[in-house]
Amino acid sequence: MIARLALSVAALSATVAAIGCSSTTTATFSVNLHNASTQPVTAWMTKNGGPDESAWLAPEQLSGSIAATTDRISGVTIPPGRTGELPSITGKFDADAFAVLRVYAGKVDFDQMLATGSDSRLRVDVPLREGRNDLVVTPSPKLTVERVGESKHE
Repeated sequence: MIARLALSVAALSATVAAIGCSSTTTATFSVNLHNASTQPVTAWMTKNGGPDESAWLAPEQLSGSIAATTDRISGVTIPPGRTGELPSITGKFDADAFAVLRVYAGKVDFDQMLATGSDSRLRVDVPLREGRNDLVVTPSPKLTVERVGESKHE
């Protein structure tokens, strides 16, 4: 009887653990960003939640670590009139997490990225859809990014 109870408790624990894990999904994202503005832009792919993965770390997560100087620094600078491609990245996402493309006005270095918060006019955060994302930076006094064929993100 005790062995049966222990087995039932173990089975229930395994079921609860499996249900808890099901809220994490795996997805792959890629970005083609056309810069139709008159200045260079710098793009960085990250995510807004867990779980933490080295390929998805934001500049502020890399700050102060050895990774900031030796690991993947994913910023891609795109000159005016050119299209940049950010390589595909696969990651795990908790239920409320999603991929984000950060677009910074200008050719910015790591320290400038750290100094440019999400409320800055010099940065736009664009939520990404799973798969390929075709985006364009439009010429405007304010940094603006649009999905090809859709409305603007400012």
